Amino acid sequence: MFAAHLQVTDDDESHFLKLVELTLDALEALWEVRNLRKTQALENRSTLDSIFTLGTIHSSVEELNDGTAKQSGINYGSQ
Repeated sequence: MFAAHLQVTDDDESHFLKLVELTLDALEALWEVRNLRKTQALENRSTLDSIFTLGTIHSSVEELNDGTAKQSGINYGSQ
């Protein structure tokens, strides 16, 4: 009922379209930020996976060295 009494002018339509355009621009910017954060999170996860893998390899090498040293009676730490 209330809308029937409103007169829509060209300026109103122009302002509305500008508001829609700005809203779409803002949504697009938010989407880009989301994608950047998602990409960064994947990169961070990949880096953490690499660090974990290197740590696991290092631990395995230390265990192998400890086993070799115990079997041969050599103490590599005192050299």
